[in-house]
Amino acid sequence: MKRNGLSAEAAEMTEKVFNSGSYEEALDIIGEYVNITSVDEPGDNMGMSLK
Repeated sequence: MKRNGLSAEAAEMTEKVFNSGSYEEALDIIGEYVNITSVDEPGDNMGMSLK
């Protein structure tokens, strides 16, 4: 996100994730900010893309 000029959003997401109560909740929060994809899908986006 930072590489795409979204430093404020990255900081917001990070804070929410660190304050989450579980792994599943953290994944839900991350999913609000990026599209989580499979590592098997082609592309150079490291398994995530911005929403």
